Amino acid sequence: MLRKVFLNNKNARCYIVASFIISIGTGIFFLALNLYLINFGIKKEIIGLLNGIYFLGITILSLFSGLISNIAGHKKSFIVGVMLQFVGELGLILTKNIFALISFLFLIGFGSSLFLVNEAPFLSRNSTSYEQTHLFGLSFGSIVLGNFVGEILGSTLPKILNENHMFGLRNALIIASILTLSGFLFINRIDEEWIVEEGESIISKIRDPLIKIFRDGKGVKIISIFVISEFLMGIGAGTMIPFFNLYFIEYQGISYEKLGIVFGAQSILIAIASLMVPFITKNSKKFYTIIVLQSLSLPFILLLLFKNRILAIVSYLLRGIFINASIPIYSSYYMELMDDEIKAIASSVKEISWNFAWFLGASIFAVLKGNYKYSILSFFLFYALGTLSFYFLSKKNAKIMIL
Repeated sequence: MLRKVFLNNKNARCYIVASFIISIGTGIFFLALNLYLINFGIKKEIIGLLNGIYFLGITILSLFSGLISNIAGHKKSFIVGVMLQFVGELGLILTKNIFALISFLFLIGFGSSLFLVNEAPFLSRNSTSYEQTHLFGLSFGSIVLGNFVGEILGSTLPKILNENHMFGLRNALIIASILTLSGFLFINRIDEEWIVEEGESIISKIRDPLIKIFRDGKGVKIISIFVISEFLMGIGAGTMIPFFNLYFIEYQGISYEKLGIVFGAQSILIAIASLMVPFITKNSKKFYTIIVLQSLSLPFILLLLFKNRILAIVSYLLRGIFINASIPIYSSYYMELMDDEIKAIASSVKEISWNFAWFLGASIFAVLKGNYKYSILSFFLFYALGTLSFYFLSKKNAKIMIL
């Protein structure tokens, strides 16, 4: 089935290959970025806020990304996203000014938001209901696999490129930005005719989906259930996930070279899990599969508190496998419950919730002054609340959630 979806669906294939290449760049970029900033002499509290700015950029601009998608279509949105992300990444490397760093991080966030918002409705439009879970799993797996390659390269390139660690990190970041731009070659091959019906204005393309969402009580309820859950889990994720590179180096004493192996191992395991989940859960309800996978991740968050390298690595890997294996099912489930004309807006609202929560989580890390124990406890608490809210709110609205 996966082979059929990939080979026979040109649009999906082009997007997945582009995502894979861009994800290699992203893997390099975000593995090296925090360490590059620390070498600048920037404090962890400021790094926490800078990471938060990236997610705030996605938050603020995600709604605009959904509106841009409705007006221009998915292909043009992806192209603009690639260009903005490339300019932002390159600019970030060439400046030491805090204001400029914030501006370029915002630009990267805008570019990322165009991909995040458009991915789910684009894949949904380019697949049948039967193919959808497989296609979402394949897409997510390719992104994670790209991150795996990027994280391995991110941990080795600085040493290979330059004996001076600082310059090596900068050169690695430049390569990451070039890989981001390379994604354009495949995005440009997507065939898409974005038809605007006669008499349909740009204003109506923006207005009509919003009116439909608010007039339809069912749509508002479904979006609210997903948004509340994503918001709570996003706060927890933001307190630790962007800072796992610092956690392993400072809290667990793992060397930078080994860090790429740990991150890469998680990426490859998540990629395998995301590809296998659609087959394993073939006869299971998506809702219950999501709840089980999210719940299984919780104990391994708490185990990160212990100062034991082996335990920390195993817990990090298992937490990542369980929570990330649920993501393609979660995204597919959300899109299945949405009407076509509101999918882009619904996706953007969910991304706003998720990324604003990451901004808050990264800000919490900054307020805690990089205290890893308190950050891990916050991580666990908000993940648990997010899982519980999704379970109870879905049960309360069982008919519209099609449990």
